Amino acid sequence: MTATTFERALPLVLAHEGGWSDDPADPGGATKLGVTIGTLSLWLGRPATKAEVKALT
Repeated sequence: MTATTFERALPLVLAHEGGWSDDPADPGGATKLGVTIGTLSLWLGRPATKAEVKALT
């Protein structure tokens, strides 16, 4: 069975996006598992906290 593009890409993305990051130079802000604080805020329908981003599993 041939791996899909997603199946091949996911490990590459997670190698760079899998952990916690809150680099002031990163315009995405607090990020974990590739989810930015802005994206989590949109999903929650309210401003997310850095602690909520950091708690993502």
